[in-house]
Amino acid sequence: MCVLSAHFTLAQTLVINEISSENFSNSFDEDGDSSDWFEVYNYGDNDVQLENWGVSDDLEEPFKWVFPEVEIEADEILVVWASGKDRVEGELHTNFSLDAESESLVIVNAEGDVIDEVVEFSCTEDRSWGRLPDGEQWRTLENVSWGSSNEINDVAFSSEGSGFYEEGFELSLNSVMGDEIYYTLNGEEPGIGDILYEGPISIYDRDGDPNHFCNFPTTPDFETGYPIWEDPEVLLDKATVLRFCTFRDGVKTGRVETRTFFIDDEFTLPVLSIVSNEEGLFSDETGIYVPGNSFNPDELYSSGNYFKRGENWEREAHIDMFNVDGEHVLESDCGIRIHGGYSRISSLKSMKFYARSEYGDKYFDYQLMPQSENDRYKRFMIRTPMSDWGNTVIKDELSHVICEDLDFPNLNSQPVVVFLNGEYWGVLSIRDRIDKYYLEYEEGADRDSVNLVLGGWGLFPEEGSADEMLDLRDWIESNGLVEDENLEYVETIMDVDNYIDYCITQMFVANYDWPGNNVRLWSPTNGEGRWRWIFYDIDGGFGNHKTNMFEHCMEDDPEVVWPNSAHSTFMFRHLITNEGFVERFTERWASVLLNDFSTSRLLSLTSEVKNKYTLEMSQHIERWKYPESVEQWENEVDNTLADFFEKRPCVIEEQIIEFFNLEHFKFSCEDMPEIGTLLLFPSPNYGNFQVLNNSFATIRGDLVITDLSGATVFKKTQVYLDGFQTYSISSNNLSPGMYILNFRGLDFNQGLKFVVE
Repeated sequence: MCVLSAHFTLAQTLVINEISSENFSNSFDEDGDSSDWFEVYNYGDNDVQLENWGVSDDLEEPFKWVFPEVEIEADEILVVWASGKDRVEGELHTNFSLDAESESLVIVNAEGDVIDEVVEFSCTEDRSWGRLPDGEQWRTLENVSWGSSNEINDVAFSSEGSGFYEEGFELSLNSVMGDEIYYTLNGEEPGIGDILYEGPISIYDRDGDPNHFCNFPTTPDFETGYPIWEDPEVLLDKATVLRFCTFRDGVKTGRVETRTFFIDDEFTLPVLSIVSNEEGLFSDETGIYVPGNSFNPDELYSSGNYFKRGENWEREAHIDMFNVDGEHVLESDCGIRIHGGYSRISSLKSMKFYARSEYGDKYFDYQLMPQSENDRYKRFMIRTPMSDWGNTVIKDELSHVICEDLDFPNLNSQPVVVFLNGEYWGVLSIRDRIDKYYLEYEEGADRDSVNLVLGGWGLFPEEGSADEMLDLRDWIESNGLVEDENLEYVETIMDVDNYIDYCITQMFVANYDWPGNNVRLWSPTNGEGRWRWIFYDIDGGFGNHKTNMFEHCMEDDPEVVWPNSAHSTFMFRHLITNEGFVERFTERWASVLLNDFSTSRLLSLTSEVKNKYTLEMSQHIERWKYPESVEQWENEVDNTLADFFEKRPCVIEEQIIEFFNLEHFKFSCEDMPEIGTLLLFPSPNYGNFQVLNNSFATIRGDLVITDLSGATVFKKTQVYLDGFQTYSISSNNLSPGMYILNFRGLDFNQGLKFVVE
């Protein structure tokens, strides 16, 4: 009994000290492989025999691999390769390997007593998860220390975290190992030539500090067709960006830590702070945000640093995101690139964000956009409003909102206020990036088994192959689609219902930059799904409400490249030769016009999207001088967009009847509710319904519901409804029957009958 007790006591001096499950180049086993590994450290004064001890990545199966006769001496570190090679001679290799993140690791003695366990860990590329100091607290280690002490590392801390603060304060820095700490306040990664931390740092409201980053011209200094860079001429809002790191004898011992502090600031949108070295953003040689040395005025729409692509033009960055309540919800080291087509030449640019193990976390673990349940992103983007063919700012975002219930994948969104290196940068919109990861969370695809094809002027695979669709086009060319059995064959390869909804939406919004551009479609490679079209980039829509997209999609001239090449119109032109398709197509049009694209719904949704931006537009316009004024922006949304939504359904009705020579169409714009009235839906209902102010004006008054005898059964006083705003009513006290809802205001009165079932 005493022997067992002594053995167990000695065993308590053993710990798992370091884990590397993302080993790419930090160490190699006897075969030259960069296998996973972990260390066992004996911090005691006595040697410990490990024979018949167990180690496992499964807490339920602790003896998955058993140690041979091996002894670990006092103050010794033993390396075990978690390679799956199962070796006990020479180097020790377990019969399992480790996942990169969120896996357990346990060591038990011969009797099965747990000596040490790690319930969850996370490693990134060529970094390890280890105890610092040795044998103590688990941390991410910047410097992998295979077979040796972890104390070549250090980790720095700040007394306060990134966030919003009502007033300034003094910030302290410290480190685990007591190394020197150097820091910067300009977004640069710190080095030993920067500020040595010697005492508390004053964090204050920097709004009065001079502008800096906005002074870099981000476009050529002549008209380009897109908004050009201009000096904002006002002091911008600013945050304090602090970056700090530990050094020992001039050598970096830890990771660069980044904090963003807002003092006495408040925003009505979430805030995204981006921090990156100035040179990689704005220098003529390597800056991704400027014309730079790559710009050639004779190649305006293809030259300039901002048109460069690929990993050579990806810059390391740190991001912090704060929700609308100011809570710090995301931080990550990542890569950033410029995104877009011709919009790269606008002064405010779209950007892509890449989570990579080499930077830190492999994913952005946060629900970036409220419309999606996805809370793990590999990539995302922020989209500039300057790609809008007009001045609405919200055109593309709105186009996705209005068709959220239709049968195609579209892009989720979240407008955010952006700060770049602590300087106000404007309002952009977080969006999905269309790639295999997007298809995984949005369409339920296996991301490693997808075809993703760029269309328009051809079919070009971004993932997988376009061969099946190319073969289908050849088959259609040879066989036609007049016969129903031919259409049935096509439906085995492409999702025709998806294509119908996709075309209806593109046509309704009159997207002139389509179908010869901005086309993507996808399919699984395992043969268990059909090709589906993805809806995106509608900046060229909502222009002339009289645009005839049916004729637009009939272009067959092989010389036409844009906006409606013969290649891009091929599928539509052939499908409408089939009478059954035309019937399905026109019936679906009628349903969508009556429901999804009813003028009342579209105006209501426009108001909702606009309201997200309203309180932030003044500052955004001061920064970028786009749109020209808040008044111009409101006019574009309240009048230009509204005019399009009011007139477009009637135009579509006329065009469909004429184009397809229909005797009857199941939609009439004359039956649409008159603008300026109050609407109630649904009716009949079960006591739960909504009232819509179907007008541009704000109305206020009392909302009263009576039964047919005149008795009041519900009353709500001082109800305020903005233009196209809805008011929800839920009353379980209404028994089945007919009721009258009256809205009684100073300037507006209306009564509506409805039925409760």
